[in-house]
Formats: sequence, structure tokens, C-alpha cells
Amino acid sequence: MDSYDETMNQDGTCEDIKDDGTRCRASAIRGSRYCFFHDPTKANERKEAQQRGGRANRATVLPADAPDLPLNSLKDIAALYARVINLQLKGEVSPKEASSLGYNCSQLAKLLEASNMEQQLANFEKVQKTRPPEAPLLDPFEDEEPG
Repeated sequence: MDSYDETMNQDGTCEDIKDDGTRCRASAIRGSRYCFFHDPTKANERKEAQQRGGRANRATVLPADAPDLPLNSLKDIAALYARVINLQLKGEVSPKEASSLGYNCSQLAKLLEASNMEQQLANFEKVQKTRPPEAPLLDPFEDEEPG
């Protein structure tokens, strides 16, 4: 046996001792006595991985001075959501962000639909108040031309 095999832990785990005095239980890298996080020869790789992870976890945001998008109609909301889907497909928006935006779009669409229904009801009530009490609310022949 070579000297490496003699000093390696029998269970194949990292030999690093943590601050609390216990031994790290992560699997050692092949050919090393340490795991990826404790191997002194992997310091540069760890730093690069942390930087990649930090970039990947950064939320996609617009600049503070970006103009607001119009969200006044279901058509506006559909256009925004279509844009979000395309950005997700290109990897520019994470699935988590797209899901959150989808939820917000859905809630806004429901509010706009409710607002439209309220407006239609208000219009109907206004028409009902201006009709004489004996007049029917709906005239089935209203759209027909005399003839």
C-alpha cells in the first residue's frame, strides 16, 4: 500500500475537523483526503463555483428608472406573460421568477375581470333606472329592422 492509502479514512469521508470538533462527514474527493469544500488544492474551483452560484441566484430586475409597463387590460397582461415565457426559455429569467410573475399576472387578470364586471353591472343598473317600470328589461326584437 502507498502512504496515501494508509492515511485515508477507512469510510472514505473527509478528514477535516470542523469548528465544533467533529469530523466532516462529506465524501472525500477521489485521490484526496478531503471533500471539495475542505481540499486546499480546490480553493480556486470553490471560489469560481461560489461566484457562479451567486450570479445564478440573483433576481432579474429592471433598472429603477425603467418605464412601467402598461397593465390596464387582459391584452397587456398576456403580452407581459408571453415576454416572461420567452425570457425563461432563453434562460434570462429563472423558473422561480417566471412562476412568481405568472402568479402576479393571474391575480391582476382576475382583478381586471372583476372590475370589468362591476362596470358592466353599473351600466346595466343605470339603463334599468332610466327605463319605465312597465318596459321589459330586454326586448327580443330590439335588433330587428322593421319590415
